[in-house]
Amino acid sequence: PRVDPPVIVEKAGAPVVLDYLNAVTSGRTVKRFNRRGQFHISKWTGPTDQASWRVHFLQPGRYRVLVECAGAFGRPTGTFVLSSGDQKVQMESPQASDWYQYASREIGVLDVAAAGEHELVLRPAREIGQDVMCFKSLKLERLP
Repeated sequence: PRVDPPVIVEKAGAPVVLDYLNAVTSGRTVKRFNRRGQFHISKWTGPTDQASWRVHFLQPGRYRVLVECAGAFGRPTGTFVLSSGDQKVQMESPQASDWYQYASREIGVLDVAAAGEHELVLRPAREIGQDVMCFKSLKLERLP
């Protein structure tokens, strides 16, 4: 049987957090448990490898997008795209000394044109050929 994906409902005054728990993965992406006792999503190698979330926004608005992720030294970087309808925010995967050395950074602003349910999708912009990122979470903070 087909199961509908969970819907994350925005709470007034709180950021919307998108992580492994409510993500629907496809392609090669998988939810994994790492040596440091945390979960992440990995195996991002090309555009068909993605994570998606259903989010119910309370009202239209602009949201600051922050990503928490890690990369490995010596691996290539890749461009990733977060999209919702025709809105897109791009980011480069990080390079670090350790796969599980997560860092948070702002990657842009996402415009939500209407209240209601939206699908947000994170995926590589092009074929990378190898895993380049351990994704921990996205945080969407409503801007005034």
